[in-house]
Formats: sequence, C-alpha cells, structure tokens
Amino acid sequence: MSRTTVTNNAAASRFDIERDGNVVGHLDYRTQGGTVDLTHAEVDPSVRGEGLGAVLVKEALDAIGNEKMTVIASCPFVARYIEEHPEYEPLLTRS
Repeated sequence: MSRTTVTNNAAASRFDIERDGNVVGHLDYRTQGGTVDLTHAEVDPSVRGEGLGAVLVKEALDAIGNEKMTVIASCPFVARYIEEHPEYEPLLTRS
C-alpha cells in the first residue's frame, strides 16, 4: 500500500504531497500577516484522478486552520474544494 504525506515546505512557500517518498504535487502559497493566499495547485499527470489534489488541499487547509490563519483561495481548484466542503468556509478572509 502506498504511503501519502503532506508537508509544509516553508522554504519554497508551498505544501508538498509525497507518495512513497516522491513529491507528486504541490500547492503554492504567499503569506502576508495572518493570511495565506493559496495560489496554484498542481499534481503530477501520472497520479491525476486519484484524489491526491483533494488530499493536498484538505491537509493544507487543516494546517492553516490549526495556525489560526485565514485563507485567500486564488487557485480555482482550492476555491472549488472549499465550495464543496463548506466546513472550510470560516477560514476564508472576509474583506
């Protein structure tokens, strides 16, 4: 069985998703104060359709929430994920 983990690669300003030790996707972000702008999600074509993008976004949102930060969903994939999972709507920055 494959092992999948998501880590915050702060040096590269992105969350990485790894499968069996290989990075197979990432979610880029920019941080300003207490807000994280999730700008671009990408998953390797060889693993698309396996739900790894959703795992990546969920884990990133959970980590951001645990840090009591808010989110700007500039990435359309992240915005769609939040629409489909309204429990994450409270994380969105209110302007």
